Amino acid sequence: MILLQEFDYYDGSEKTLYLTYGAGYDNDAGIFYRPAIIQPANYSRDASLLQFGGRTSSSYGETTIANGDGYFDYLNGAYFEGREMRMYTLEDGQPYSSRVLVMRAIIDAVDWKMSEISFRLTDNSKSLDKPLQPNKYGGTNALPNGIDGTPDDIKGQSKPRIYGRISLMGGVEVNTSKLIFQVNDRAVAQIINVFDKGAYLTRDGSTYANQTAMETTAPASGAFKACPSIGCFRTGSTPFGAVSICVAESFVHTEISAAGVIKRVLDDMAISASAYSLQDFADLDGKNCGPVGVIVQDQETAWSVIERIAASVGAWVGFDALNVFRVARLDAPTGSYSVVIDDTVIDSITKPVPAVAPAWKMTLEGDTNYLVQDKNALAGIVPTARAAWFEAATRSASASDTSVKTIRINSQDYTASSVQVSVSQLQAEATRRLNLLKNRLDVVTVTLRDSPTSWLGQVDIGTEVLLQTRWYGYDAGRPMIVTGLRTNFLRNQLDLTLMG
Repeated sequence: MILLQEFDYYDGSEKTLYLTYGAGYDNDAGIFYRPAIIQPANYSRDASLLQFGGRTSSSYGETTIANGDGYFDYLNGAYFEGREMRMYTLEDGQPYSSRVLVMRAIIDAVDWKMSEISFRLTDNSKSLDKPLQPNKYGGTNALPNGIDGTPDDIKGQSKPRIYGRISLMGGVEVNTSKLIFQVNDRAVAQIINVFDKGAYLTRDGSTYANQTAMETTAPASGAFKACPSIGCFRTGSTPFGAVSICVAESFVHTEISAAGVIKRVLDDMAISASAYSLQDFADLDGKNCGPVGVIVQDQETAWSVIERIAASVGAWVGFDALNVFRVARLDAPTGSYSVVIDDTVIDSITKPVPAVAPAWKMTLEGDTNYLVQDKNALAGIVPTARAAWFEAATRSASASDTSVKTIRINSQDYTASSVQVSVSQLQAEATRRLNLLKNRLDVVTVTLRDSPTSWLGQVDIGTEVLLQTRWYGYDAGRPMIVTGLRTNFLRNQLDLTLMG
């Protein structure tokens, strides 16, 4: 097998460095891959340490090339950082056109040593390690008009950004003269309810068409009127206490599901559609399409928001070997597999201690109240049930099986937070997680002796396989889910972590 790596760089113009491991390679089209690689890139990704979803750990390692003769010194001063590396494998004797792309990464840094050069590689994570909401209020109001605050109140404060449905939140008073509040720095589908000290404000007719109409006409006293196109509303009288709002940023279920919001966050961060898997989002929607509600915290990164959403529905997120963003739910094997791993391809096998303890009870806390108020601070007309809702930080759902404690003495009572807003969805997810963790769940690591290239097209994190081996009582075969993988192109091996 021939390893080919290409490194893009800038040196007066965009260029590409072509390298290979072992003997040099000429592709018969005027491109020569110089034999300089000492250590090729290797890819690893692991979700096995995640309890209930979140961001996978991943690494592309680094490529080290020989430079003892100083041949590559002409590249000192060239700009590699932020550009792409591509890695191909090619079977001996096969045409160049049959090469297989096995890795695509971003060049993070170049490390020069006396006789070697190392290219440190990474994925596209830096594009998501940035604030999702960078917009701040400028304090430019020319009172009595404007929705940007003044230098004396909210100048420099982050503007609100929400996704999905928020049951209760506070608004930002962006105009103190005209009692205008903002819940989102862009359009919302509907500002459903506004409360003053827990008491409903009356909706004053239809909505405002635009900011000018909102600034021109006040609603009636004790009422509110919304301007959904700019995420604002105006009250007709000065509030007596804390103002809380129930708002729907969208009513389209595929936009406010976990998959839908994650995809929209990627779009908001200018991640191109070719850099994520649309099928993954469709598959996740097929398993859990319930609504979520997210308020982006001050300076919170896109990665942080994505992780919170994914963990809420038990999904992992991360970039694959081709630097494509992937998302999928961590599920138990179903018995439906297309790949068999047996002793004919296993080089070694171990059975480590599972990273997650079994569960006898699972509780999910969601439908967050982002403006908790003591019931004693609410208006006297607020009913007891509504007062309890305003006083609670979340609503929760639990699933339990006390019989598990007898069999599995170390089983745990787990509690996790969620951005899901439907109690029925919280209940379904709590039950699913309990069923996953109360039963026997083996973790196995296997090293496959066949070429990584032959396997990478068949398995990835989330792939179901049948492990059939004489070891550990798996003679008849045990369905398992791939939760981790690591390539070793020099040794022509692939390591897999399996769960099931």
